[in-house]
Amino acid sequence: MKKVIVFLLISTAFIFTIAFGTKYYFTQYEKQTDERIEKVIEFQGATRENIEREYVNYNKTSDFLGKTVYFKDDPGIEYQYLVRRGQNRVLVSAKQDGVPLENIKKRAKFPTHTVEFDENNEIVKVTDWRTNKVLYKK
Repeated sequence: MKKVIVFLLISTAFIFTIAFGTKYYFTQYEKQTDERIEKVIEFQGATRENIEREYVNYNKTSDFLGKTVYFKDDPGIEYQYLVRRGQNRVLVSAKQDGVPLENIKKRAKFPTHTVEFDENNEIVKVTDWRTNKVLYKK
């Protein structure tokens, strides 16, 4: 009987540790993603006050976490900021009515790029993902 109780206690502690550790890791990942997206928005020349609405996105199959943002002064344009777990970059794209802007020959008010970060969460490189041209490098 004692062996069963000890086994149950150890199993419960193990499951609790795994669950808490996973939640803690995801919370840290979410916090870092938010900070990076905020820095990219600032780098684009937009402000938090200029955001009309925003939605958090998480795609479990491709392991992307990000935001969809609509700015007040760029009506009808949907900006997507995506971060893949384990990568130090934010991918920025823009769409209108679900169609990428480059497909309809329209320009976004705020630039769409790939923005790379270092381990200190600072922007170190910005690349135009269509032409692969480096636009900024620290």
